[in-house]
Amino acid sequence: MNVLRQLKYLSGVEWSALLFALVFSHLVLFYNISDAFYWDEISYIDGANGIFKNGLISCYPYSHVRTYVYPTFLAIIKSFSNFFLANIYISRISIFYAQLILYLLSLFWIRHTLREKYINENIGSWCFCLLCLNIFNLAYLSFALTEILSLMCILIILIKLIVFLPYKFQFSRDIIKNMFVLGFLSASAILIRPANITIIMTIIFLLGCKHTILKGKIPKSILLIFCIGFLLPFLPQFINNVVFYKAYTPMLVANLGLAQLGGGLQYLKYATSIIPDSVAQIYYLNPFWPMDTAHNFSAFFQALISHPKVWIFTPLLHIFNLLDQDYIFPFIKDLMPWYRWLLTILVHSIVSFGILGLFIALYLLLNKRYNRQYSSDKYFWLLMVTIIFLACYVGLYSLVAVESRFGLPVITIISFFIPVTLRAFKSNILSATVKYLIGTGLVFYVVLAFSLSRWIAKQALLIRELF
Repeated sequence: MNVLRQLKYLSGVEWSALLFALVFSHLVLFYNISDAFYWDEISYIDGANGIFKNGLISCYPYSHVRTYVYPTFLAIIKSFSNFFLANIYISRISIFYAQLILYLLSLFWIRHTLREKYINENIGSWCFCLLCLNIFNLAYLSFALTEILSLMCILIILIKLIVFLPYKFQFSRDIIKNMFVLGFLSASAILIRPANITIIMTIIFLLGCKHTILKGKIPKSILLIFCIGFLLPFLPQFINNVVFYKAYTPMLVANLGLAQLGGGLQYLKYATSIIPDSVAQIYYLNPFWPMDTAHNFSAFFQALISHPKVWIFTPLLHIFNLLDQDYIFPFIKDLMPWYRWLLTILVHSIVSFGILGLFIALYLLLNKRYNRQYSSDKYFWLLMVTIIFLACYVGLYSLVAVESRFGLPVITIISFFIPVTLRAFKSNILSATVKYLIGTGLVFYVVLAFSLSRWIAKQALLIRELF
């Protein structure tokens, strides 16, 4: 992939979108440039310092709760600047440009891959534009958090699956390279954020479907190459765990799963405040959950049986909160910023148009009337990969108390289907009556989402006082 060559062939719309991304991301950088590092950022920064001083195989700070990949990324940035982590301005700028470069390179790779190797060039172009215009992703470029690296790994993996699943898996240099990279990136995504285990669940399900249901035989040698690529990134983590914690596991030593499940029952959502003289942790209490079972395994399951409202409404509200970006930044400086409700309207407009586009794409695939144009294996696997990943990802996060940033992959992927909705409204695929009903439904959803977002905000004691 030649980025300079791609720049030459960008359309006017793509140039405008790229310019917006650069301007908006730099405005966010200037807004946050003087902020100190907070909470999760501190643990990654301290881990990076430890790896920089003592090497990758070491008991770096927070190694029991932080895997090595993102701290190593920050340590690499530090190796290029003697002032990194010593000066807050240089630190923010260094992190920002490192993540911006990775983000833009990923965008150009996505554009190139979808234009050159997939259905048509329009898909690559609109994905490029939508990623450039995604303010929720751009807002995280200047923070020392895993969101950008995690998102890019997920998108690259999904696009590789979309591109290669329609074809036969024959033993060739191209397949060997891509299966190794797919395994390596999948493990890296999990090590960047352990909850990304949903990506390997997606891959196993899709490869299983191709091999069994669709009779697309996958040679064992190719699966072995995938496994080799998958296992390699876990070696440093495994060695550290064995040497320093006497724990024979390739994942985190700390068992965070039960705490996450317990928190998922007690809280609908949580956020982090950096307002002076204010409580740091903002918990949105679950009104359907009267008990404290954060560390009580038996009580956790007892509650699910004895309180049906918990397992009916709580997962649904978690899913809603995964999409409801009430604050654009991970650390809150103002509990009621001027853009608060505009942001809610914007994100739920994106979500509603995107989900509708996904359903329209599924309708076109299944409807015999459009069978010739939309029934190819490429369209089938595009929707299959998207739906299975979203089901796995949303299913996992429906069980835990979410932060707004956890929803970035879902919002990003759903937004790719907005052009399908716009095209359907512009064409004669839908009748005038159906268009009217859908339009009315979309407005109703946004109004309902706005009201629900206000109700959820009131479940946080600090925010309730502002209403």
